[in-house]
Amino acid sequence: MNLAGMLVDAVTVARRREKGKDRYGAPSYEWVKDPSPVRGRLIYPSSREENTRRDAQVEAAFVVLDPRAAVDGRCRLHLAGHAQPFEVDGAPLPQRTRSGWVHHLRVKVRRVEG
Repeated sequence: MNLAGMLVDAVTVARRREKGKDRYGAPSYEWVKDPSPVRGRLIYPSSREENTRRDAQVEAAFVVLDPRAAVDGRCRLHLAGHAQPFEVDGAPLPQRTRSGWVHHLRVKVRRVEG
């Protein structure tokens, strides 16, 4: 199966943009979605409970994206069919073929509730 056949999810990338200042003069931000989604696939979903002061449920997964997707560690990914966005956890990892060209990006993501 080729890569295009595997990437079955519509993924919208959101980036943080400064929108002004708050009442204390600190910058305030908003998340702005890219106008056109990219193709991807959510894989290896898992969940665990964090032992912190709050009872948090953390869902960790990987998203496989087209190698041309413009995504970095400061983005959020909105996947079709999921109410909450996933936060990108670190830099995307380019996955190379034996000949050296980038076949796809593997992006570690997480979603925290609680």
